[in-house]
Amino acid sequence: MNRYDLVCNIEFSLSEDRFSRLMLVDPVFKSLERALKTDGKGLFCLGLPLLECLWAGKVLKRHKIDSFPVPVEYACATVSKDDAREVAKLYLKRVEDQNRRFFEKNLIEARLSPALSRMTYGFICQPVKSEAECRLPGGLTICVDKVSAQVWEEVDFTQLDLMKWLICE
Repeated sequence: MNRYDLVCNIEFSLSEDRFSRLMLVDPVFKSLERALKTDGKGLFCLGLPLLECLWAGKVLKRHKIDSFPVPVEYACATVSKDDAREVAKLYLKRVEDQNRRFFEKNLIEARLSPALSRMTYGFICQPVKSEAECRLPGGLTICVDKVSAQVWEEVDFTQLDLMKWLICE
């Protein structure tokens, strides 16, 4: 069974007074250590099944803490930024070959959301303007997974959105 942590927008500890009642009555929080806190980079190391982690995120939302579940494997990602850049370049080449669209060869590092940046490296590449086009077509953003070194596809982003939606609603 996969385990998940939460990426949070602020630093906090469960030992804070505002969580005292929660630690006594909530079934998920009851099982956690009172000394548990975020790691200085917003990671709240829970190691819970996804459903419990989503519940914890929903409860934290009521305390004005935005959070997002990420698999525990991402706490110590093994893919380097340079390796991810090479994967992105190979992907870019395939896109060019398949779609007959051409891009600048330099990949610019993309600014990503906290949850997405915990799981992927993001790169942006600008298109090459052709003589036939009056305006510059849209660029391409490539996200490379920090654990598997795979380029994220639409289904990966959909799962990410679904988890956000489950916490926010």
